[in-house]
Amino acid sequence: MIKIESYSRLIYQLPISNHFEFMSEVRTRIEQEIQQIPLMDTGWTRFLDAFNHEDDVYKRHRFIYTEELVVLDKQRKGFVSEIFDIVRLRLKKKDEVVAQAAKLLSVEIVHTYKNISRLNYEARTGDITNMIQAFQQPKYQAAVAQLALMPTINELTSSNYNFSVKYKERAEEYRAQKEGGSASDARIDTNKAFHAMVMDLLSISRSNELGAKDQAVDALLGKISFSLNSIIDQTKKVEAHRKGNNEENENGSEKYTD
Repeated sequence: MIKIESYSRLIYQLPISNHFEFMSEVRTRIEQEIQQIPLMDTGWTRFLDAFNHEDDVYKRHRFIYTEELVVLDKQRKGFVSEIFDIVRLRLKKKDEVVAQAAKLLSVEIVHTYKNISRLNYEARTGDITNMIQAFQQPKYQAAVAQLALMPTINELTSSNYNFSVKYKERAEEYRAQKEGGSASDARIDTNKAFHAMVMDLLSISRSNELGAKDQAVDALLGKISFSLNSIIDQTKKVEAHRKGNNEENENGSEKYTD
């Protein structure tokens, strides 16, 4: 009789993307063998239906990480870095007027927004907007002009606006599509279908061992159990490594998300 490694806690604790990868691997690895076991038609179909729904929801819920947003965000961060670099380099100038202008902007603006690249999308948009408004205040206009920052500030303004527009478009798409269900709900349905499928496999294996002793079925079940156990074991190792890295980050360096 086949044995399947414990998996219940694992599949309910996996992050959404890792869960999707786990179930995708299950589908790919056992599809050929499981379709040759007639009594598994219902269980396999239920699993496929649940997984396909999770696939659909997962793709829709990844809207915020589209390549277009990544490119636009990278562009505006580039302009922020350019402004900071200009100010930092001008601090070392022998020209006292230029150095003082750089010092003013460095202390009163750059220092305030120095962690802007560590913020998430929405917070970064807000801080960039506030920083631009700070540069535009009358008391800083002479310093900004002295360092010739306005062309780059204008580029940043345009870049931040373009990102904000695209982000809002994605958010609207997300809200419109959310009626299709949440990724968490879809994952639970897939977990239930996966568990039912495993129970069916174990039941068929037990019945075959006690009754028909069909060697062909036994061989198919053996291949399926080997594949499932391999996926489960490998995923456990990956998760243990991931959690270990997360603990190191929490105890050491600062964390930020994009």
